[in-house]
Amino acid sequence: MSEKPNKRRLIVEAALKLIAENGFHGAPTSKIAAEAGVGEGSIYRHFKDKEDLIHHVFRHVASQMGDAILLDHDPEAPIREQYLRLGFNIFNFLLENPKPQAFFEQYFNSPFGISHRRDMMLEDKAKKDQEQFHVVDALLESAIDQQIVKELPLPVLMALTVGPIIFLVRDVSSGLFDLDSRTVQKTVEACWDAVKR
Repeated sequence: MSEKPNKRRLIVEAALKLIAENGFHGAPTSKIAAEAGVGEGSIYRHFKDKEDLIHHVFRHVASQMGDAILLDHDPEAPIREQYLRLGFNIFNFLLENPKPQAFFEQYFNSPFGISHRRDMMLEDKAKKDQEQFHVVDALLESAIDQQIVKELPLPVLMALTVGPIIFLVRDVSSGLFDLDSRTVQKTVEACWDAVKR
């Protein structure tokens, strides 16, 4: 006998698909329920409200991305090499996974994402370091401590090292231009060069 699909997971995957395709307002709970193949009441049995569901979708996608970011990551390697590996992994994950990429773009440019980033900036370092998704933050904090990068606030360093990769993936995904692997490598290196001392 095959195992019944997990309703909660079906709802999260349906919400991810519809939000990525249509935005938050174009993904009402009635459509999410229909896409998941469940009754609309099921959403409210598993999630407090739509906002709670959206935050769960974010955590689901962030967990997937966290695993992908750490692929072949060597915490003993020099910081530059660690950053380059993480940068390539971010680029590849987002390019190969257009739904999470589209969801992240909407999430971080909405009150949901702004609230999440504010909470993360105020959260204590020990708790943040437990999450795979924040390995880049931890790496940059280590680079600051070792005076390897310019004296800039962490959010500025994140914007300079990860922001360009995200914008680049968006433009490649939109078909504005193509990139070969050498250009991707040089781009990620340029992001590091922007912040190194």
